[in-house]
Amino acid sequence: MKPMTDKHLAILRRHMVEMIDVHYDLASDEIGKEAPDPRVRDAMLKVPRHLFVPAQLAIVAYNDSPLPLGFDKTVSQPFIGALMIDLLQVEPGNRVLEVGTGLGYQAAILAELGARVWSVEIVEEFAGEARARLMAFGYGEVTVKVGDGSRGWPEHAPYDRILVTAASREIPAPLIDQLAPGGRMVIPLGPKDEVQQLSLIEKSADGETGRRDIMPVRFTQLEESAPVPSAGPSILAVQVDSPTTETVDEARASFERIPGVSSALTTDVRPGGLSEMRITYSGDPATLQAALRDLGWTVEVAGKVLRISRTGGLPATELG
Repeated sequence: MKPMTDKHLAILRRHMVEMIDVHYDLASDEIGKEAPDPRVRDAMLKVPRHLFVPAQLAIVAYNDSPLPLGFDKTVSQPFIGALMIDLLQVEPGNRVLEVGTGLGYQAAILAELGARVWSVEIVEEFAGEARARLMAFGYGEVTVKVGDGSRGWPEHAPYDRILVTAASREIPAPLIDQLAPGGRMVIPLGPKDEVQQLSLIEKSADGETGRRDIMPVRFTQLEESAPVPSAGPSILAVQVDSPTTETVDEARASFERIPGVSSALTTDVRPGGLSEMRITYSGDPATLQAALRDLGWTVEVAGKVLRISRTGGLPATELG
């Protein structure tokens, strides 16, 4: 049998969008409309879904079903993905936070609609793969980071729209705080392994929020990292894989840019080896690690030691 060509895949993509139309018509009473917004429909026709799923699933990428990504995660059924984005009513220039990047498919749809997208993914492997795919397929303006999406991305708030692609028992308070007045959030709400409600959250100009449940759904649960400890500042050991003394200076400058770091002291400089630092930090260790990655560092953790490098190097070891 011949391999499928772009022409064949385009036909399958049109069929996927036609099935979305059928679902809208059947669920029009719950949704409140009989068809998706034409702009959303056009974006779904344009973005190649088969390039945002694992390669072995590309042949079934346009099926009317969710697909597994690994790590117990999925990319949503096309109808549900389209509905969630449609409910957001994204306008060109909107600032959009996505919680749960996966491999980048819905971020690409949002970008196709003209949004400026920031996306948070808790699975590091997904985040790296999503960045690569978005860049390769024309959506390099999407910004992706590794982190706990339930805490949002406060550095770029407020957001006009927030899309949450995993279920939560309740709306995470940081996401409400980071939603701009007049903004909209779409999130599945409900407990794990039970039917949840796909919900639209709207924030009024005076900061009050209202909720409208759209339809029952089933999503994997939103993962959250450990709570932020409240014991106050802690002193952390850091090893810097430092081919030059300038690398150590860059590391210290990076720490000084991160909120919560009150001091960064170099204790032993070893060009070509592992230099040592001590930092005083108040905050969530996961946030610190994400901030370092955003500043271009590779981060590893061994016991109580943070190991950072600009390139690959020696394995992390715990300081005495």
